[in-house]
Formats: sequence, structure tokens, C-alpha cells
Amino acid sequence: MKKLRIKIKKYFTYLNQCWLRLPLEKQRKYILLFFIGYFLLTVVVMLNAFRSTGKAGKGIVIEHIENPVIKKREVLTGTIDSTINKSK
Repeated sequence: MKKLRIKIKKYFTYLNQCWLRLPLEKQRKYILLFFIGYFLLTVVVMLNAFRSTGKAGKGIVIEHIENPVIKKREVLTGTIDSTINKSK
């Protein structure tokens, strides 16, 4: 685990040095591009959320909660019974 941590730390140090070697204008350009990309991603996600909530029905459907364990047991016992009946 320590070796992995050391490798990650060295890699981040390398990336930081590469970043600092870039001219300031390129750094600003990259930061601006990342910000625009993040902003566009945020807008797309928000529009998708608004679109999906706008399509939802206005009525709320209230149903009883079914226990999946009991449902699974019913299905399993039904298949076991049907195979037993066929073999007789």
C-alpha cells in the first residue's frame, strides 16, 4: 500500500511540474476550457433532469410494498411442485 501511495505521489508531482512548465497563457486557456466543459455538462444534466421531471405524470400512484423474499419463495415452490408432479 505504501508503494502505491509513493507512486501516486510521484505521478502527481510530475503532473504538477508539467503544469508549472506551461506558459501562463496556456494555463489560462486550459482552465477556461475545463470550466466551459464543466459548465456545459452541468447545463446538460440540469436540462435532462427538468425534461424527465416534466414528463412525469401528475398523479401519484400508491401501491402496497411486496416482500421480495416471499415472492421469490412462491416462485421457487411453484417450480419445484411442477417438476415433482411431472415425474409421477
